Amino acid sequence: MSELPPKKISLKTIAQLAGCSTTTVSNILNKKGLFGDEIRDRVLEIVRKYNYAINASARSLKMGKSETVALVFYRPNVDIFVSEYYLKMMYGFQKRLAELGFEILLSEVSPENAENGARPRFVSRGKADAIVVLGQVPDSIVKSLRDCGLPMLMLDSHFDGIDSIYTDGRAATAALTAHIAALGHKRVAYLAYDNSDFNTDGRIDGFEKTAAQANLAAKVFRNFKTNDEGCDVLEKVLAAPDRPTAILAGNDDLATSLMRRAQELGLKIPQDIAFCGFDDTVLASRCTPKLTTVHVDCPHIGAIGAETIVERMKNPEKPRAYTVFPVETVVRESTDSAFCE
Repeated sequence: MSELPPKKISLKTIAQLAGCSTTTVSNILNKKGLFGDEIRDRVLEIVRKYNYAINASARSLKMGKSETVALVFYRPNVDIFVSEYYLKMMYGFQKRLAELGFEILLSEVSPENAENGARPRFVSRGKADAIVVLGQVPDSIVKSLRDCGLPMLMLDSHFDGIDSIYTDGRAATAALTAHIAALGHKRVAYLAYDNSDFNTDGRIDGFEKTAAQANLAAKVFRNFKTNDEGCDVLEKVLAAPDRPTAILAGNDDLATSLMRRAQELGLKIPQDIAFCGFDDTVLASRCTPKLTTVHVDCPHIGAIGAETIVERMKNPEKPRAYTVFPVETVVRESTDSAFCE
């Protein structure tokens, strides 16, 4: 192998040094085709020695691909910068996506765009090969994105006609409600944010149906936007003569806030009132008492999302896939009857 120490090595120079064609070098760097270990090792050794970096911009123009997947979110429903749940899911998604050779582009949908269904700018600028919608995004935006023709996935949500990955929140909340009924509770309530949300709709459905089957007096309160507003609603609920003895909350963050408010009002948990959450975040195991909840493996779901959208890019004509992950109930002190003794 001859020595040529160029200041800026090119694909052609690598081919000359390795004694092969530029096409062979390109295919090895892009992991296309099958090659013997000797030629592959020789090419990669030269690449490492001269710190060669693939010109992604030039390759994108040539192939018409950006090697980027846009992750779209709507902050009123999914605040990825403060939500442990979505941070973990995004971590799993980005990590697996990088392993598959793609980068991530974050794109926030504004309320103004949601009202008129305007597409994010990355679509018109051709900056993404595919779109992943994280959590709940207004239908107007989903339809607009769907119609742009890029491969698309709903991650932690569902939309007919689009690949979707989500958890079986309906069955999980049904199991939580059955757990509460088995402890002897007769009056229960479900508190959730007043957002249009596929997951919340399913969980409330599981709650109401299971409560009816168990002959529980059940009420749903979905008339607030923030945890503080939810705590104010809780105070009114607890002031009623027929107040519930168990509360199910839309997620752990809300549940732990409600628990603190109940404790400030002088109630003991679970002796006076029991609480359940959803997601099994760090808060659930660190609050006092520890929170009964539903465990969701967010990094794994995110990783499966990355694999699903890459597979869709490779096989755009394959049938649509709706993947539903089972989730696990985690019983802790906030509902544990033994903790009442």
